[in-house]
Amino acid sequence: MNRIICILMISVSTVGFTKERSYSLIGPILNSFTASNVTGDTAELSWSAVSDSTDIDAFIMYRNDQVYGWFDGSDTSAVIKGLSPKTLYQFRIVVLDQLGNYSDFSDALYVLTTETASAYCLASSFSTDYEYIDYVGLNEISNNSSNEGYYDFTDLIANLSIGINTIELRPGFIGDSYEESFAVWIDYNQNKVFENSEQVVSVAVPIGDNGITTNFVVPSTATGGNTRMRVAMRYDGIPIACNSDFAYGEVEDYTVNIVSRRSANTTFRALGNLEDQNFDKKKSTITMYPNPTDGFIYLDYEQHQDVEYSLRDISGNLIKKGKTEGKRINLSELPIGVYVFSIPYGNEVVSKRVIIK
Repeated sequence: MNRIICILMISVSTVGFTKERSYSLIGPILNSFTASNVTGDTAELSWSAVSDSTDIDAFIMYRNDQVYGWFDGSDTSAVIKGLSPKTLYQFRIVVLDQLGNYSDFSDALYVLTTETASAYCLASSFSTDYEYIDYVGLNEISNNSSNEGYYDFTDLIANLSIGINTIELRPGFIGDSYEESFAVWIDYNQNKVFENSEQVVSVAVPIGDNGITTNFVVPSTATGGNTRMRVAMRYDGIPIACNSDFAYGEVEDYTVNIVSRRSANTTFRALGNLEDQNFDKKKSTITMYPNPTDGFIYLDYEQHQDVEYSLRDISGNLIKKGKTEGKRINLSELPIGVYVFSIPYGNEVVSKRVIIK
């Protein structure tokens, strides 16, 4: 096969003058260009050059019209990483020969990634010389750590209920303190991708603060079981989930177990069948429905006015207090669980068990 040579004249403008530069375009350049082993975030691309193109110096690969990377003239394949699931990509190759000539673009190769990624993306800082993630607290996780840049704590597991959960984050410093920003992601759909909708925390910690405690809501659409949680802290900017080139901060990965509504309901219904030995005997004079509930509960009792109430968990911790509104209470923002609901009744306080599913 003979190489076809043509001349392309490019006008390059600079300050004060314009000059002409000549490039030789060689072609055709590839016999084949194919994709294999495609996942949600990677694809293996393979190519072969024309038989008489032995003087190739480099292959320049373009992804969606942007340079992805340069490959040696002897290379015939590359694994492309950092792709997004369910996304169509265009790849093309330009050849540079040893005389400095560039080819035209190859024919486009289109690759559609799958729904699920093969592995979680990498993230790490260059330096932890000034700050690092000192503490992460979330239910069963209570973890103090040192400055590593990135640390895999996926052997630590926190159980998360559908609904409101609370996380505590604390920066550590080597010397002076600085304003830091935290971000947290949970892979709710378990596709090994930290999507924008899965970012549950994004907050700045001012200089001098010991950390932050904040709530987030696990949606009812979250897939039950173990999945990945990523905690990232960064100086001079909000962290992003997949970033291995920010200067100062740290990234840590953990495991969380999403407790599904079905398994939770089974447990709580069993608890609801236990005898109410520790509850006031006058509870039968007050009706509460529906119970279990996933939203409002309604009260039926002899008093006509609204009354003050309190809601505690089974350990006795106060969760919520307020006043009934038309003999109803909104509990939709609370996580699933068993609670003790108390209201005054005459000269006494009546307590009843309420189950939030």
